[in-house]
Amino acid sequence: MRKFLTLALILAAIPAFAQTRKRAPKPAPAPAPTSWPLVALKVTGNQLYTEQSIVTASGLKIGQTVAKEDFDKARDRLVATGAFETVGLDFEPTVDGKGYRGKFEIAEIKQVYPYRFEDLPGTDAEIRAFLRPREPMFGDKIPATAELLARFTKDVAEYAATKNFQDKVVGRVSADRPNELVVLFRPATPSPSIAGVGFTGNKAIANAILNNVLGQVAIGVPYSEVRIRELLDTSIRPLYEAKGRMRAAFPKIETKLAPAGVIGVNLFVQVEEGEAYNFGKIVVLSSKISPEELYKVAKLKSGEVANFDTVSDAQIALRKRFHKSGYMEMSSTVERKIDDAAKTVSLTIKTEAGTQFKMGAVKIQGLDIEGEPAVRKLWGMKEGAPYDDTYPQTFLTRIQEDGYFDNLKATRFDHEVNRKNNTVDVTLYFTGGATKPEPKREPQF
Repeated sequence: MRKFLTLALILAAIPAFAQTRKRAPKPAPAPAPTSWPLVALKVTGNQLYTEQSIVTASGLKIGQTVAKEDFDKARDRLVATGAFETVGLDFEPTVDGKGYRGKFEIAEIKQVYPYRFEDLPGTDAEIRAFLRPREPMFGDKIPATAELLARFTKDVAEYAATKNFQDKVVGRVSADRPNELVVLFRPATPSPSIAGVGFTGNKAIANAILNNVLGQVAIGVPYSEVRIRELLDTSIRPLYEAKGRMRAAFPKIETKLAPAGVIGVNLFVQVEEGEAYNFGKIVVLSSKISPEELYKVAKLKSGEVANFDTVSDAQIALRKRFHKSGYMEMSSTVERKIDDAAKTVSLTIKTEAGTQFKMGAVKIQGLDIEGEPAVRKLWGMKEGAPYDDTYPQTFLTRIQEDGYFDNLKATRFDHEVNRKNNTVDVTLYFTGGATKPEPKREPQF
């Protein structure tokens, strides 16, 4: 009996044991992923730099798996370029929830400058080639932020070190030309100033003329080959172009220490004058005044020596002709086409007339009640007619030459340009003088 009772107790315990095993805890679910492939990346607000260059600088690539911290690091990389005022970031999951779309909203630093290298080893092209893979976002101009200048200076210094350059490299904004700034990378040691200038190889123009013209703009200036070549182009080249020497060149510039007692260096410029060229075909383009008339006004002739002083004179003459027809803001440009085989230079002078201004009111100061009406009667440029800017002075000169007033001491005029209605008001001023009762003759206008 006791055996049957023991077995019953054992069998009764089996279901309870099985039930306990079924209630074992389930494993915790796997955490949701926070990294997804980057499927799109846009840039807004850019004008100076391309979207591709900005994306490259961010370090992100389409297809890579990214998380929030990757976007944050990309934004930090863009800020570190020194090219942007602000960099905004936005990213969101794709519709299917299996990727990210990102967007950078940027504000660029608008003030950028060209940059160049002075007195450093290697050519300009070689230094830029070294910089390009290090600064892929920047082209021919850069912002002059402290961070970017420091980084560029470090890059240039590393290039110079490969050439065993010993001096320190500095980078700063410099005024190479009036009203034109440039970022200049050069040695920290200042350049010597130019104490004197000289030329070799010249025949068409005397040394005294060349020395005087270049010396006026170069002596006392810190030496830089780039700066000297610019001065040669602006001061010496026009002298040769006045003689038709269109291919004058300055292949070599040498410096030597000035004699004892003089601080600086003397400059010696080698000149290759080239042959004289003649004017080829000459065309004057205009939509307001007959090109045939303007060609005669310019007084340039094919076959004559290509003297570009006369081209400048022609532009002045053309401007005066347009002013006589009321085109007060006329401008012109000259395009050259050089034929080295024929030794000619053809010209196309393009004119832009601008707005035509009309005669407005005429005011008279300094005359009495008899003299003023008499002058108004003689004034020949009618209100509403094209304004001739030579007429007021011509009118006053004739008044004086014809002796229309006794004791007339002086005359002058002012004109006021009214751009709202495109008119010109003229004020005539008379000092001293009384009307003659019977003038000998009236001026003709």
